[in-house]
Amino acid sequence: MSEVDISQEALLLSLIDIPMFSNLTRNDLIDVVAMCKLCSYEKGEDIILEGGQSSALYTLVSGSVDIIKKGTTAGSSIKLNTLKCGAVFGETSLFLQEPATATVRACEDTIVMAFMRETFSAYINSHPKGGLVFMTYIILDLIRKLRYCNETIVYEKECSVSSKDLDSLHSLLPFTMSDIISK
Repeated sequence: MSEVDISQEALLLSLIDIPMFSNLTRNDLIDVVAMCKLCSYEKGEDIILEGGQSSALYTLVSGSVDIIKKGTTAGSSIKLNTLKCGAVFGETSLFLQEPATATVRACEDTIVMAFMRETFSAYINSHPKGGLVFMTYIILDLIRKLRYCNETIVYEKECSVSSKDLDSLHSLLPFTMSDIISK
């Protein structure tokens, strides 16, 4: 990770296309930029590590990240989703001050804007309208993520094989293992 040095005007121009920032006034957006860190991550670099402590809300300014969860077998992991430019992540650690629930890894060279917990709190308290915009966007984004998770769970449950499915396969393959070995 390395901090990115970019002119304020160039950063403002790139942020106005990101949904979370598009409804802020220019002055509110200037204050956000002053309070945040802009960081660059190389492909394969972890931004957040599952189980680790994080205290920032991240917004993807460019690039993409994979959301990865540890599997149930040692050393395994499951890619849950890929987030693209404009996406927000890190809400759990920001609001609950709990360990990160997943690893967030750069899929390509990626730039994120990190809004640290203390500065986020200071911002929403000193900019009520901008704070309301942020909180509304975060809530709607979390609902979208929940919907995605629910659809994934339904798909996986519908794709599971039942005993009825196995019985119908058995009628196609009447041989037992001993029948196959004895031939």
